[in-house]
Amino acid sequence: MPLAAEDLSLLVLVVDVNPFFWAQRPPSLPTFHDFLSQLRVFLNAYLLLHSANKAAVIATGYSSCAFVHPTPPVASSSSSSTSAPPSTSSPAEDAIAQLLSFAAAEAERAKGESSSSSAAAAATGIVREQASLLSGSLSMALAYCVKASSKGSSAPRPRILCIHGSPDAAQQYVAIMNAIFSSQKAGAGMYVAIMNAIFSSQKAGVPIDACAIGASDSAFLQQAAFLTGGLYLHSTRPNALLQDLLLVFGVDQFSRDFITLPQPSAVDFRASCFCHKQPVDLGFVCSVCLSIFCAPARTCATCGADFASAKRTRVNPPQQQQPQ
Repeated sequence: MPLAAEDLSLLVLVVDVNPFFWAQRPPSLPTFHDFLSQLRVFLNAYLLLHSANKAAVIATGYSSCAFVHPTPPVASSSSSSTSAPPSTSSPAEDAIAQLLSFAAAEAERAKGESSSSSAAAAATGIVREQASLLSGSLSMALAYCVKASSKGSSAPRPRILCIHGSPDAAQQYVAIMNAIFSSQKAGAGMYVAIMNAIFSSQKAGVPIDACAIGASDSAFLQQAAFLTGGLYLHSTRPNALLQDLLLVFGVDQFSRDFITLPQPSAVDFRASCFCHKQPVDLGFVCSVCLSIFCAPARTCATCGADFASAKRTRVNPPQQQQPQ
């Protein structure tokens, strides 16, 4: 008996393993290893819902992001006739093991980054944001979903689930929004990249679900879920992350029409200024790199464009001729 189109599901899981976030995790969040244990249960439960369900996992760090499941194939050498033996572990076990390996590598890089950032901050007074590369992860997830959707009628219905805890970075705003608007049909810093990814997801018809596990809501992910028709949930109950994942994000797209799910709160569509990282009602936009600032300036702090040297010309409206 052929499978119905709504029975096939592809879940691309984007997991935040930023060592700076997990080192200062909120009290409502379990330890990193307990978090991975709950994530393993969720992945196994999702794959057991249907034999045709597929899952992919992307690890998001502060300096890089990569697929951890399925792992990319290793290029075989022409001189070698032996191939690597297939993995005997389950997909969930393999994904968790690769997440641990990726997180360990990120933690090693963070040690050197912390010392160099502290020295630079002491010298310049500027503290670098340690936000995760959400824009890169969303772009990778969207590309994977679009490729999977190109298989015709037998293609699964893809969706993206972001489990994110790091604070929003103003430089990622534009990049995230572009990723959202590309989901309805199959620049300058991280801000533009995230917005591009969101808009692309919207155009391709790929919903972005978001589970915020940080101390505060994520304005980026709220907008991403709203614009692409996904779900957003801020998990704040201690040790209830697994329950939230199973009961909210374990529901496929087809079944969501028949189940009562958490309703989204008011979404703040205001952009954040690049100078103070605060939402603004009225901002000043750089005409070169589209950076947003809450107050006018002579030069752009992002790209260095000089506004003071630009000649401002006032265009007077044409005068209407009086009838004779």
